[in-house]
Amino acid sequence: MFAIAIAFLLIMGVISVPFAKKSKTKEGYFVSSRGLKTATLSFTLAATTIGGSAIVVSLKLIEKYGISGIFMDISGGIGLILLSFTLANRVRGTGALTLPSILKTKLNSPSYKAISIALILAEICWLALSIKGIQILGNFSTGKTAMITSLIVGYSLIGGQWSVSKTDIIQFLLIVIGLILYLINPLSTKKLFLKIPDFSLIYLCTLMLISHIIGPDIYSKLLSAKDEKTAKKGAFFSGVLKILFSILLIWAFKNGFSLKSLNAFVFLTVFSAIVSSIDSMLITSTSIICEDILSINNNRAMKLATVIIGAISFLLAIFTPNIISLLASGYTILLVAITFPALSFFLFKKVENKSFLIPVFAFFVFYAITKSTEFSFFSSLFFGGLTLAYTKIHS
Repeated sequence: MFAIAIAFLLIMGVISVPFAKKSKTKEGYFVSSRGLKTATLSFTLAATTIGGSAIVVSLKLIEKYGISGIFMDISGGIGLILLSFTLANRVRGTGALTLPSILKTKLNSPSYKAISIALILAEICWLALSIKGIQILGNFSTGKTAMITSLIVGYSLIGGQWSVSKTDIIQFLLIVIGLILYLINPLSTKKLFLKIPDFSLIYLCTLMLISHIIGPDIYSKLLSAKDEKTAKKGAFFSGVLKILFSILLIWAFKNGFSLKSLNAFVFLTVFSAIVSSIDSMLITSTSIICEDILSINNNRAMKLATVIIGAISFLLAIFTPNIISLLASGYTILLVAITFPALSFFLFKKVENKSFLIPVFAFFVFYAITKSTEFSFFSSLFFGGLTLAYTKIHS
């Protein structure tokens, strides 16, 4: 399996080389010079959101909850479709380079920097999740996982968002082909059961829904779109593709698709899915650090930032054993910090500090009392929603 992974990543590197010249500027490296058309945007958005969470975590949830286990990933697809009808064209219309940059015009500097740092922490959690997924998938040693991570970082920094977007098309097609093979030639037939979702699963579904409406990686893709109309179409079609993928996954699981019976097809399918998320997150993280935190314009420094982020994420993956806790931590940090400031940006003329501070304060207060991430997260959403309603009434 290690040889397959290395060969696959070397091919991705070769594909990336022609885009090296296009990625010398910030716009080229971070948002593909705003040149993505509908088809490429749809595939790269779908591939980015179908990653470690969609395969490794979803299979674990299906084993535990049966059919209900796929609701988490379907929630993400619904989120993308809602994004298409609500914010996609407005996000692209800002002409920004990152999600924090969108908020910068209406938010004071301390809150803007705090949000940027929170997003970096969330991205690193997701990167660690995906790297951990690769290690679990191939049962790789720390050394082999390090080599794989290095190659992913390598091809990503060659052409930036251009490389990521173009290789995502190949990765998405490999994912779909791998699952379809299990529909055509099932290894076994499993009985699917339906378990009523508990609070933990509802929590994960809520995380996925909101994070696909407001998320740094997704917004980086929308900001790479050719125009506002393309952004709207790309969000819609990627949501449809993600839901269709979820149906394919549960069907393939029924026909014997499992990480426990690993073969070359299963490995390449899952590996492609995970890599398609890692490369996007690397570029998004780099863009936030260079644009919103350190104000870096030098091309070499931007690529060095990509390498450093990859190294930190690898170390976190190696020393964090629970993959689902990594998923939840990343999404929780993101949504508590960014959801209400982003909504405030599109709803009001000015983003108040309280749209950021109250949800974060509520989360930590309730976590100190209950020690429950799930309860604290929903408390944060409740008080954040009250803050938005109060602002709307008095604006």
